[in-house]
Amino acid sequence: FDDASRREELKYGRPPREEQSFRTTEGFSTFGKESNYGDMVKWLREGTLFGELALQNTEPRSATIVCSQDCELLRLRKEDYLNVIQGTKQKIYFFDRFLAPFRHNADKRAQGALTQHPSLLFADEIVRDGQTLTTEGMYADPKIFVLGASSRVEFCRYKDPGDNPAYILSKRPQSAPNQKANRCQPLLPGDLERCEPDEELRQSITTFNPNGQEVVVYDMIKEGSIFATMSACLNCSPEPFSIVARCPNETCTIYTLDGAGIQKMHPRLLEALRELLAEEGARRMKKVQRDEKIQDVNVGSVKIW
Repeated sequence: FDDASRREELKYGRPPREEQSFRTTEGFSTFGKESNYGDMVKWLREGTLFGELALQNTEPRSATIVCSQDCELLRLRKEDYLNVIQGTKQKIYFFDRFLAPFRHNADKRAQGALTQHPSLLFADEIVRDGQTLTTEGMYADPKIFVLGASSRVEFCRYKDPGDNPAYILSKRPQSAPNQKANRCQPLLPGDLERCEPDEELRQSITTFNPNGQEVVVYDMIKEGSIFATMSACLNCSPEPFSIVARCPNETCTIYTLDGAGIQKMHPRLLEALRELLAEEGARRMKKVQRDEKIQDVNVGSVKIW
């Protein structure tokens, strides 16, 4: 009010009246010396963005912003702002459309603020067609995946575990104890460094390449679906599937959330996602167990003459 008074006095050569009102910078309302703005809820400092909610939602302002000192502001028009955030809005709508936990359990404090929507914790990752995201028998870091538009993945397993190069069998170090000779063991993260150099083994672990071995595809999911590594679901065990990206073109987009991002997610939302992941994982493993039972029956059946 004091700044507005000084400008009024300089412009007209007289101080303003006590009851006089002034138009706000935005120009849609007025203020005066006796204006009551309510309780102060937050201090905003340099680099802070404000006023974006009204541009996003076309709603009245949710708060009054008062300068506590002379300030320099950068103003962005609604059209320019919406063009800049178009990609972010599409990502939020995509998550809300396909994943019910994001619609029902997202942090309500966001109130539509783009910077607080949990989908923004996910990084956009470009993957190649045929790229392996997890490898059967290998331990993986915590990671949650959401398939982007037009992308899909296949959940694969070797029909014979002995054909899987991720297990130490014929590829074990020469110094391996004899009692481990006939036992399949999952590779630990450091085992590749201790084993004899084997470029074929390293390549097969990073890229799904059955080399003619029989592989079973147990599931295929499409855009908007979610899956995760075992460690992201608090299950410290090797990956049960080799998950392979299948893109309609050479590449596709998959949204990924690493361990640090998982820690930042709202607990209620994370719990809902883990419940969904557990249900999907149990459904796939039932298929595996059913097939293994069928194989056991076929192998164990003999005819006695």
